[in-house]
Amino acid sequence: MCNGFEARVRIQVPQGTSQATFTIGSSAVATATTGTITATLYGASARSSLTLQPALTSFSVSPTSAPGGAGATLILYLGALAPSGGWQVNLSSSNPSVVSVPSTVTVPAGSRYLQVHITSTPQCSSTTVTLTASSGITALNASLTVTPPPVSNLTFTSSVKGGNLVTATVSISYPACAQGLSVSLLSANPSVASVPPSVTVAAGQKSTTFVITTYHVSTTATVNISATSNNVTKSKILTVTP
Repeated sequence: MCNGFEARVRIQVPQGTSQATFTIGSSAVATATTGTITATLYGASARSSLTLQPALTSFSVSPTSAPGGAGATLILYLGALAPSGGWQVNLSSSNPSVVSVPSTVTVPAGSRYLQVHITSTPQCSSTTVTLTASSGITALNASLTVTPPPVSNLTFTSSVKGGNLVTATVSISYPACAQGLSVSLLSANPSVASVPPSVTVAAGQKSTTFVITTYHVSTTATVNISATSNNVTKSKILTVTP
């Protein structure tokens, strides 16, 4: 190797032609490195220069799964320090309507590392998007799964006389998708307090209400009411009195 380049090679120009192609091997470089390529034939020489730049060696996203609207962080590493003026990396998304990324980012001069915040849109079902970072001939992929938002809270009055209706509020962590988000509801004892099987949070909203129907009881009873979305459940106890 010489300045990051393989040294001497010999090529043959095919008969009847005036040119030939060949491959230049190289090794990793710590900084931008320029080498001179010299071709010699019968004592006459021609020269050209080639500059090697630090390569993109690692590309990841954190977290790898997140609710729509929560965003995530891209993490890029170069194999060596970025040269003067920084090092440009191209970014793309396989589904920009779900996850959007800037078209280019720049690793600052003298640094090997860059974090980039990206955004996602609300989704009604889990959607996996492939993100690509490319620099020169190097292209690396990372995947981000955008999920519906989980339930963040469930509220209602904690005690009620049997036979009355109770208004409950269920909240989700991020706005619902365009079709609205269905939240599953469950009562541990529907003969004492019943709930609808599900309730829909309207598009763009983060909460909605539903009605708990209670029934007359001879003794005080407690019922666990729960709401679930994206495998996250929030529960609360309702006490029903005679």
